[in-house]
Amino acid sequence: IRRCHQAVVRVQQAGLEANTLPELGKVVRILGDEVEDMGLGFEAVSLHLIDEGKDLLTSFHALPETRGYRSFQEAVPLQDSLDQNAPLRGLVSHWHRNKIWEREADAAFNQMIDGSSLGALYRPDFLLDVPFEQGALSVGLSAHHAVGREALISVLRDITEPMVLIIKRLAQLEAMRDQLREQQVGRDTI
Repeated sequence: IRRCHQAVVRVQQAGLEANTLPELGKVVRILGDEVEDMGLGFEAVSLHLIDEGKDLLTSFHALPETRGYRSFQEAVPLQDSLDQNAPLRGLVSHWHRNKIWEREADAAFNQMIDGSSLGALYRPDFLLDVPFEQGALSVGLSAHHAVGREALISVLRDITEPMVLIIKRLAQLEAMRDQLREQQVGRDTI
């Protein structure tokens, strides 16, 4: 429990240090570090932001040290992605119902991943998606790490609460920056 609390605090602290939405990649990297430090081996940790209003799916991925300690970010049109990828339709369906999605990786998932920034680097056996207000936290596990997933689900659930606040804060900062830019442009044209 103490280690879980420490993970939540570290992720929350990283989120408070972020100033832009793209900096969520660092937050996901720290989440991956914390999951690894708890001894919960994983193939990748991801944060998926689902914005139906903007037709946008933004994903941040972090690979563990055993996979090269790399991070990726990608943004794709949501509706086009849903039309082409059954696994994303499942993710969004579970997100709408606020339901955790636990499943084995299948050929459709691997095909979708081949077309992403992760490509062939990412071949999990088991997947967990924990929904929250703006999207989902996801973890891909190898077969031998899929056993202790209850602890991992608990950690991810605990992290979703501060993640909601972090994302809202970053969106507010972005809106304020846009507003300041518009005011500056207005002054420059006078």
